[in-house]
Amino acid sequence: MAPPKVQLLTPDVRGGLREQVKAERARAILSAARDLFREKGFDQTTTLEIAERAGVGAGTVFKYFPTKDALLFAVVNMDLMPVHRRAARLAATETELFSRLVTFYRPILDFHLANADLSRAFLRLLTPATIPPIEIVDDEETHVPILTTMGFIAASASAGELEADIPVADFAENCFAIFLDVLNRALMRDPATADPHERLAQRLSLQIRPLRRSAP
Repeated sequence: MAPPKVQLLTPDVRGGLREQVKAERARAILSAARDLFREKGFDQTTTLEIAERAGVGAGTVFKYFPTKDALLFAVVNMDLMPVHRRAARLAATETELFSRLVTFYRPILDFHLANADLSRAFLRLLTPATIPPIEIVDDEETHVPILTTMGFIAASASAGELEADIPVADFAENCFAIFLDVLNRALMRDPATADPHERLAQRLSLQIRPLRRSAP
């Protein structure tokens, strides 16, 4: 499966009526897909049902979203985008990397736990090839959890909290992998993850501790 990159279409007054119609159709399709996925489940929903609910032809759905998987990525990320934005801004106010990462990932974890059925389907589609490019592009910024994590790690290294030569990308991937593992276990109701928030904090702490810069 090709890595999905979801473009949220918003009305462009400068582009005229054609662009506004396209944006409205995209929103109608996303809204219909979101409602049906929640009502019936992702696997039980067909693209024909989505098209009928959105009031468009079946072929129109595929003009905007080439597969039902792409629709799922778009639906989840559309709802997750404001959570990610708020979490990133709140985390940026913390002074230590551990606090930043916990502050950032906890609301995202809560979002997925609150939308467990849809998130289970969403996580089944994630592979090493699809994780980094998953993003939502809107008028403000691009949202990719790994890139946000990299920014926090790079800032901590520059501030002297971590070793200066730390491999930022690898470290960020490890942190995101920890988040995904804790989330997966929580969604699958693994008894070992009775408190996913506590488990996430413990594992992030273990990841960070060996990489802290030694006091002079």
